[in-house]
Amino acid sequence: MTATIATIHPLSKVITTPFSQTGLIIVLGLGLLLPLGPLTHSPLHHDEALYIYWGQLVASGRDPLLNTVAVDKPPLFIYTLAIFFKLFGFSDTVARLPSMLAHFAIIGLSFGLGRNLYGRQTGLLSALIVTLSPFSILFAPTALTDPMMVAWVLLAAWAATEQKPLWVGLGLGLAAATKQQGIFFAPLIFGLLFLCHPPISTTTNKETPTLQNRSRPISQALLVYIIVLTLPLIWDLNRTYRPGFWLQSAASYGGLSSAVTQFPTRWDSFVQLLTFITGSQTLNTVFLFGLPLIFLTKPMATRIQSQSNIDWFLGGFCLIFVGLHAAFSFQVWDRYLLGLVPLAGLLLARILLLPQRIIHARQIPHQATVIAGLLPFGVAIWLMAAPVQQAVNTAYPLGADHGAFYGTDQVAAYLRQHAGANVTLYHRWLGGHWRAYLFNFPYDFRFWQSADDLARQAVANATGRQYIAFPAWQSTTPAELALFEQGLALHSVFKTIRPDGNPAISLYQIEAIE
Repeated sequence: MTATIATIHPLSKVITTPFSQTGLIIVLGLGLLLPLGPLTHSPLHHDEALYIYWGQLVASGRDPLLNTVAVDKPPLFIYTLAIFFKLFGFSDTVARLPSMLAHFAIIGLSFGLGRNLYGRQTGLLSALIVTLSPFSILFAPTALTDPMMVAWVLLAAWAATEQKPLWVGLGLGLAAATKQQGIFFAPLIFGLLFLCHPPISTTTNKETPTLQNRSRPISQALLVYIIVLTLPLIWDLNRTYRPGFWLQSAASYGGLSSAVTQFPTRWDSFVQLLTFITGSQTLNTVFLFGLPLIFLTKPMATRIQSQSNIDWFLGGFCLIFVGLHAAFSFQVWDRYLLGLVPLAGLLLARILLLPQRIIHARQIPHQATVIAGLLPFGVAIWLMAAPVQQAVNTAYPLGADHGAFYGTDQVAAYLRQHAGANVTLYHRWLGGHWRAYLFNFPYDFRFWQSADDLARQAVANATGRQYIAFPAWQSTTPAELALFEQGLALHSVFKTIRPDGNPAISLYQIEAIE
């Protein structure tokens, strides 16, 4: 087994192996408990409903290769959902279990990565920060692709510090097979593989790694990475639907273009989202002013000669990652930043433990070193307690839907019980939800482009029963006017109400005016 820095430098005695194991179990327990509230109370995001529908098509055997739908994501997450549906049946909670498991893996791998790079203290503290992060709490209970992608990225990062090139290539390839954005983390992973060579267990101060020795594991990892990347492409080529997921992704997204002229505004928007990594203004301020200090502080003597280079590398990657997203026309979406949470947690842990390093360097008594090593854990818990409570109550605009689609499951249940089958259900904003919740029901789903288009379709189908649902954030007036001109009207049959008392989804039956 590879020895970690925690077994090498004197500060490792502050956090012993049994203590770190017990601490990790506690942190993992928090990781299980904190997302339970949002797990069952957050409505499905539009993309969650879409992925669930694709997973249902595979699990049911109706369309195992997804030949009938425009898929814009690689297949790994979709088939994972299908497996869970086959094993446990369909529900919102089952659909979100893969991300909960990925969340567990992220916490454990954050500890392993931090331990290998900086020692057990840093690993445990960074895992705690990741666990308490509002980002983690609100993305863990989702059926989005991002938690699984980040888990694979962290597996590759941990493998890079362990000098396991096959696992590096496998983890990074599976990240890209989960979501295309996994490719963006390739520079991070290969950079760690280069900087952490040779293996910690075999390195001595007398060894000078050659460029050839450094390039060999990179070549091996790259080969595995390329092989794994071809698997989703082979799957895609065997599908009859065109375009494939790569081109469909570009079409769905609208393409990328330069946004340099909007860079300041976009940069500020991404930074505002990044503040939710801790949710604490105090910790964010500490991070902002403490980051230059860890860059400038002399690293402790360890068997990794490039520890300070790791600090610069992680910080530089995060900066470039956000900068490129701001410089190009990426949507300012919270999910794009989830992969930075473990890296920010590592750097913040380094900052919070900086006083301990200074105390040790000045050979101050051991008792002060112990206090300085344990105090940051209490500080992190204290300062993140309020953000954690906010996140548990879904008060931050992160992760799943926060009310825009509240009640779609109730409307679907009403339709199952009262509308029966063989009816027309018009959709425009809620199509993904209806296909997920009304899967296997013989409904005639029809998209309407405009109010006039709705009226034309309704007149042509006037002999059958017709339903349409409107979310509260969309007006019914244009549709009502267009239908009225055709002798039709909206008759309210069911409404859902948000917990705050405001209306959510209203279901109408389209009927002839008497």
